[in-house]
Amino acid sequence: MTHFTSRQQWGLLLILGAILILQAVRHLPLPDPGPESLPGRAEAASPGQGALFLAGHPLDLNRANLDELTLLPGIGPKRAAAIIRYRAQKKGLGSLDELGEIPGFGPKLIERLRRIAFCGPLAGP
Repeated sequence: MTHFTSRQQWGLLLILGAILILQAVRHLPLPDPGPESLPGRAEAASPGQGALFLAGHPLDLNRANLDELTLLPGIGPKRAAAIIRYRAQKKGLGSLDELGEIPGFGPKLIERLRRIAFCGPLAGP
């Protein structure tokens, strides 16, 4: 029979607690886009977008801020800033295909992002 030290028991408890929290966050519903999610405004991103992405939910490119965009593979601060500039100029992204109009975004990167990102609905006039 294996005996764990007190330190090992606390470590296991901590790991199990983290797993339970991640599972709970993963099943949270995505927030409904509201007036605060106007396309083209980086500051309008939901504060929970990054946490939801890390829990397995796709990231809305029309709502994500710079820090959240850099969570995506292949997107560093420069590419994230380019997305935000483009989004501001065009009043939001209509589809992921529009990323191809931004220098540095090729077909392979856009295909990779299709599984983990989307362009949420744009606000009407």
